[in-house]
Amino acid sequence: MKIFKTKEYYVAAASGKLLTAGEDGLVTVEEKDAAKAQLWRFSPEADGTYRLVNVQSKKALDIIAGGTVNGAWTHQWEIIDTNSQLWTIEEEAENVRLRSLSSGKYLDVALQDDLHVQIWEKGGENQLWTIEAAEKPRTDIKPKEPSAIKTPDPTAIKTPDPTNLKVPEPSAIKKAEPAPPKPVKTSNRRRGKKR
Repeated sequence: MKIFKTKEYYVAAASGKLLTAGEDGLVTVEEKDAAKAQLWRFSPEADGTYRLVNVQSKKALDIIAGGTVNGAWTHQWEIIDTNSQLWTIEEEAENVRLRSLSSGKYLDVALQDDLHVQIWEKGGENQLWTIEAAEKPRTDIKPKEPSAIKTPDPTAIKTPDPTNLKVPEPSAIKKAEPAPPKPVKTSNRRRGKKR
C-alpha cells in the first residue's frame, strides 16, 4: 500500500467507524462526522514506521503511559521521540493491521464497547483497518458568476450586405484565346531501305 505523507487519510475500522481524536484526548472510533477530528496524516520515519498525526489537533496517536499490556488505551499526545507513537503497517488482503513498535501489539477496537481504541495481541477483525485518502475540494478553481460569462451579442454578428457585393459584368469577363499549335519537329535523317 502506498502512503503519501502529504495526503490526509480516513482510517476506518471493520465496522466502518472512523478513527477519531476526541476533545478529551482519547482516541475512539465513531461514525463519519465532518465536525470531528477524523483526518490523519502518516508521517514516515527512517525505519519504515509511521507516526499517525491528527490533522485537527496536530497530535500523534499514542499509547497512554507508553503501555504495552493488552487493553492499554490509546490517546493523542504531542509529538515526542517515543516508540509508543510509532506504528508499522501490515497489509492483510484489502485491509491493514497497525502494529505498535513499542509493544508489538496491534491497534484494536475494544469489543466491550465498540468505541475505545486500545492495543492487543494479534487477533480478530476488530484489528483490521482500511486507509482511504480524503479527497480535498479544489480551491484553485473558482466558478464564474453567471454575469461574468460572456455570450456573443447576436446583433454584433456582421453579415455581408448583398448590395455591397461586387459581381463582375458578363461583358467584362475575358475568355482566354486558344494557344496556337506548337510546330512538330521533323528529323533530317533519311531512312534506309531494308533489303
